[in-house]
Amino acid sequence: MGKRKIFFLILSCALLLSFSGCGKKVLLPLSTNQYPLFRDAHAYTGLDRAMEQSLIYLRKRPPSTSFTIGNHNYSINHLIRSIEFFRILIEKHPSPTLLNRQISTYFDIFQASGTEGYNPKHKMLVTGYYQPLFEGSPVRKVPFLHPLYGIPSDLVLRRNSKSGAKQIGRLEGSHFLQYWTRKEIETHQSASSNELVYLRDPIDAFLLHVQGSGLIRMTDGTIRGIHYAMKNGRPYKSIGKFMVETGRINLEEASIATIRKYLVAHPEEIKEILHHNESFIFFEWTATHGAIGNLGRELTAGRS
Repeated sequence: MGKRKIFFLILSCALLLSFSGCGKKVLLPLSTNQYPLFRDAHAYTGLDRAMEQSLIYLRKRPPSTSFTIGNHNYSINHLIRSIEFFRILIEKHPSPTLLNRQISTYFDIFQASGTEGYNPKHKMLVTGYYQPLFEGSPVRKVPFLHPLYGIPSDLVLRRNSKSGAKQIGRLEGSHFLQYWTRKEIETHQSASSNELVYLRDPIDAFLLHVQGSGLIRMTDGTIRGIHYAMKNGRPYKSIGKFMVETGRINLEEASIATIRKYLVAHPEEIKEILHHNESFIFFEWTATHGAIGNLGRELTAGRS
């Protein structure tokens, strides 16, 4: 039947796009005797919805789009048909034995192994989204002093005339300049008048910048979804890595929880640490309460 279907634990689209710019052999093909035992811990709940979100994204891509997976090149239509075929297979909620037999028969399995050279032992840290819920106010008042901004009017998005690469910046007269850094925005209020909401805690605001989306419980009790709209174009720098390199925390204990604990215990260092990351995110309100992933689609809890 020609090329077999592609199966990435139903993360085909997300994995593919996340790793497409990395080094060689990020996805390793497995032989049949290397296939793991597939068992759905959630009894297929939410699986169809997650696949539908991937299909919505893929169907909007140009038909000529193709992806390199391992040493093979697959068309976007091949990915679409793979997901559609898997949806048919699970419609009747097959037993684990039947599920594994069908996967082994019809699908190629690839293992995410990490970038070659950087991760020779093929050990990797797989992270996931979580959706924070923070308290917020539509107006600045104690204790709500830390704003999340919408896209500022002076932010300019353009294409480089030579390379075609996307550039984010601002205009100063006829000169195109880099947009302000996190420190400049927060210190000099360079994005003022675009405040969407104010949070209690600068650490909460920063975590929303890292996550890209979350929920805000407003002072009137309503809950609103907020998510990424644009960034300032500056490179992202990990504050966790910075804190390890400067001896503030140990590598083994680096996590959101330990970072927050350190910052709470050392409030005088918060600005220095947070400003190490020059990247800054601008937000917009969303009608959905679901987290938005890097493909611009709503994520499905336990699946995406």
